Amino acid sequence: MIIRQCIPVLLAIFLIMGCVGAVSAGDEATTDGTSQPIIQPIKPDNVTLEFSPGQITTSTEVTFTFSADNATIFDIDFGDNSTKSDVDTGITHKYIADGQYTVKLTAKNETESTDEEIKITVNPEPIVASFTADPTSGIAPLDVQFTDTSSGTPTSWKWDFDDGDSSTNQNTSHTFATNGTYVVNLTVYKDGVDSNTSSRTIIVNPAPTTTNISSVVLITGVTPPVYGAIPVSTASSDTEGISNVTVSWNSNPTKFAAETQYTATIVVNAASEYVFNITKPTVSLDGLTMSESNVMRNSDTQLTITYTFPKTAAKVNPSALLSLKVSPGTVPLTVKFSYKLSNFDNCTLIYGDGASSHLTSSSGDITHTYTTAGSYTASLIAKNVNGTTYDNKSITVNKIGLNAVFTASAGSGTAPLEVRFTDTSAGSPTTWLWDFGGLGSSTMQNPSFTFTTAGNYIVKLIVIDSSGATDTYSKVITVNALVATSTPTPRPTETVSSLSMSFGTGNINPLILSPVDIIKEFVQLFHTIIDMENYVGASNQTNMT
Repeated sequence: MIIRQCIPVLLAIFLIMGCVGAVSAGDEATTDGTSQPIIQPIKPDNVTLEFSPGQITTSTEVTFTFSADNATIFDIDFGDNSTKSDVDTGITHKYIADGQYTVKLTAKNETESTDEEIKITVNPEPIVASFTADPTSGIAPLDVQFTDTSSGTPTSWKWDFDDGDSSTNQNTSHTFATNGTYVVNLTVYKDGVDSNTSSRTIIVNPAPTTTNISSVVLITGVTPPVYGAIPVSTASSDTEGISNVTVSWNSNPTKFAAETQYTATIVVNAASEYVFNITKPTVSLDGLTMSESNVMRNSDTQLTITYTFPKTAAKVNPSALLSLKVSPGTVPLTVKFSYKLSNFDNCTLIYGDGASSHLTSSSGDITHTYTTAGSYTASLIAKNVNGTTYDNKSITVNKIGLNAVFTASAGSGTAPLEVRFTDTSAGSPTTWLWDFGGLGSSTMQNPSFTFTTAGNYIVKLIVIDSSGATDTYSKVITVNALVATSTPTPRPTETVSSLSMSFGTGNINPLILSPVDIIKEFVQLFHTIIDMENYVGASNQTNMT
């Protein structure tokens, strides 16, 4: 009975749920047809657009920075027929012409956009005057070259030389006729901007009072070249007004050679406030009067004198020729030396191992035995009063016997294993015999072999030289079997069953029931409750019995 008394209450609850479901189903109908709510587009807002610096000229790089809420990319129109699309939050731009420009920024997302505009003013690039002067000081009359180095691309120039003269050329030269201090001004002009002026000071000194140098110039210290002597580079003069005398030689020798003709070039410089007052003064070189053709007046303060001396005396250096005969071999190694000499006073043959021989004849043969392996340089040294002559030869002495050695590209690995063998034996072998662990052989110097079966293999090399001497070397190569890999049996894929409920004919959330479904569920619940009550009643009656 208690359960039946609860039925009206349960029916009321089910009806309320059905109404709520109907309302929810009505709300769900406000969709895009896919059971999802329609998202209203969001327009970008709080758009900001800024630039720097504040003062802009045609030479200025302008930096634009911008931001916006609900925006992912930006387009910008710089107002000078140039644009940039799909930029982030900043960009730079340079305006090539002055004027006022409207910059437009478009902030965008997937569906909407918002514009923001600012105006900027671009002024013409200012001009700054500057120039160079070469030279900036000197003796009158002074010629100076002026070169414009102004910035800002001026279009016209005005030079004021401070001596009553001027010029409108961009680059110019000017001669200052009298001594004094001059302030040279350059003013540059350009339409739309202020002119600008730069100044430099030019100092013009009066010509110094000069003293004439004697018409006869005396030079000493340039003596005829002598074989073996070191050439002089300076000379002296007893003439008043000469500051220094320099000497150079036509072949620039470190020492004078035999039977060679040399020409000396002698430069004579006047001392301060002295000048050569005649076109070609008379020059005496170590008491020898120079011809006018040998004297050149370079300027008021410099002379150049050239003179070719007779050939130097014939003095011959010794000659030395060394040859050797040696067969390849090991210590002790005997070498036969042959030599030829001429014009020598004494001669020594140094063998390079601490031993030497004194030679007295102009030719001959001599032998020497090297008892230690190594590399040696034998030198034949011939001397006379004029110099020393050398002739060198190299000798290599090998160590005793053979020494078989080889390297392998791999000492171990998985079959099939290819190994490259490289012979590094010492002692000049001529024959190579390889045994690859009983699997094969080769007579190559540097063979390769592929091991196809797992195991440890002793590779042996026998080397033989031209004399028949032999040596042996072995190395173990380990070949591993290929490891088989097993594929694991995949486990059954666990499946998760899901209960799908479908109510009505529309795409309605399965948790929300229609009123008709509520009634159906209630009727089923009602029958279940009656059955339970009957079962309980029968059980109680049985217990009473």
